[in-house]
Amino acid sequence: MNDIILRFKNAIQKDRLSHLYLLSGSSAENKLKLAKEIAYEIFKSSSNKDNLKELIDSGNYPNFVYITKEGLSIKKEQIMALQKEFSKTSLVSGKRVYVIEYAETMSVSAANSLLKFLEEPKGDETIGILLTEDLSSMLPTILSRAQIVRIVDLSKEEIVNQLRKHDIDLKNAKFLTEYTKDINKAIELIHDSNYINAIELYDEIVLKLALNKQSFLEITNKLVMHYSDDKEWLTFVLTLVSSTLLDVMHLYMNLNVYFDFMKDELLAIVNRLTIEKVQKMIEATHTLIENLRLPINVNLNLTAYAIILEEITRDGRSWFVRYKIKYRVWNWKSI
Repeated sequence: MNDIILRFKNAIQKDRLSHLYLLSGSSAENKLKLAKEIAYEIFKSSSNKDNLKELIDSGNYPNFVYITKEGLSIKKEQIMALQKEFSKTSLVSGKRVYVIEYAETMSVSAANSLLKFLEEPKGDETIGILLTEDLSSMLPTILSRAQIVRIVDLSKEEIVNQLRKHDIDLKNAKFLTEYTKDINKAIELIHDSNYINAIELYDEIVLKLALNKQSFLEITNKLVMHYSDDKEWLTFVLTLVSSTLLDVMHLYMNLNVYFDFMKDELLAIVNRLTIEKVQKMIEATHTLIENLRLPINVNLNLTAYAIILEEITRDGRSWFVRYKIKYRVWNWKSI
């Protein structure tokens, strides 16, 4: 991302900043970090504060406004509040910057309010930075007004190599790349209790798959206990499960595996489960991950998931019909 910062530095020096930028690609955390670094470069020429970076990070710099989704979307009221804030005279001189994270989740009314805000004459003093997880979901009318900046991350292997240089073992290095592409954050997470608990629960699921220890219901009860109110970490555990099952599929097809440090466990799963059952488990896992993006009852959906996995591992012949019915029932009950 250093090349992007360099491009912005050149634009600032030549006074050629656009009114609106749209950052896409990379993780949400990396985009937000980059947006704050851009804001710092914009502000530092007119600010004499030694703690400018800290003020931006904490949201306490007067000329910086950060907006993220409330619940599942960005509301019209949030954009109206931005308009109101920027209509006031600033307490400090220089340009003003607003960052809107998850811009693709703006409601129609919020997007229309933003368009109206963009059309209002503000001189060259206001810079907008939108962050999106899905460029295709952005309104064409907003895309046409923005300069799009695509972020290209390091590959997984490059990130793993960097983490290995910080004395992180191969297993954790590969697991951490499933959670974040930010090397510094990955290094911090290695000692985080949430991460440690997630890996312990994942290991229990692998033991169940490989050796049939515990029941899926016992394991998902533990997931509920730890993550019923934390979908992010729950999604991480399920992503690891999905990647593991995908590696099992690769073994069946004589392809390379990503989690090559655990080939014994993968081979044990191959010996227990048919390729058809593994595929069905991947589908069930992906469905739950998708459902976690919705306002669902996590406990009920995890219970349904556990029942589905138990049935797949026991008897896959009539699984598809039962799978469709169960998810329909659990989703209906949880709305």
